[in-house]
Amino acid sequence: MDEKIAENQRQVEGRLDVLDHRIDAMEKVLCENMTNRNETMAQNRLMRECKIILAKVQQSVGKITGDIVDEAIVEVASVLPLFTIDAAMEVEEKLNEHEYATAMKTHIHTLKGASGDVDPVMRKLFADELLYFYNWDGRKEKKALSNLNLVNQILFDVFVTKGRLQLEKEVKKAVELSHNRFKHKKKNNPVKQL
Repeated sequence: MDEKIAENQRQVEGRLDVLDHRIDAMEKVLCENMTNRNETMAQNRLMRECKIILAKVQQSVGKITGDIVDEAIVEVASVLPLFTIDAAMEVEEKLNEHEYATAMKTHIHTLKGASGDVDPVMRKLFADELLYFYNWDGRKEKKALSNLNLVNQILFDVFVTKGRLQLEKEVKKAVELSHNRFKHKKKNNPVKQL
């Protein structure tokens, strides 16, 4: 009887050791992700600041040359591409303002150009790091792009000649390409060990 209790105790200790190793691995991954998130946020902040400075320079040059620069379009251009879910939600909130929504449409028309391709526009609207957390329907623990006004209303209005089904198909393809690019980046740039 004592031998059986001792054997059970050794099994429990073995399982506790396995759990301890798994917890250590999870803590390590969390620390690495926090470091990456902080670095990404700092880089995004720096990028936004650079875009704002560039927008101000463009506005100054526009005043000198006599070109009229719409400040709403400059504001829209300064936040794109979106890198974080928070940034996407902030844009979604601003799209409720008519002037901002109009400026977004105008800017996307500029991004679209003559080609009419959806993928290059999507790449200029959403960074791969953000699109990784999205798919069209919100399946497989992802967020739904179709719920974003930026995609469902604004992008559709810009690409209205394609029709909703074709636009949906092309957006899905753009998201798939984005996911592949993101996975490739992660594979080729593994997280630094602490």
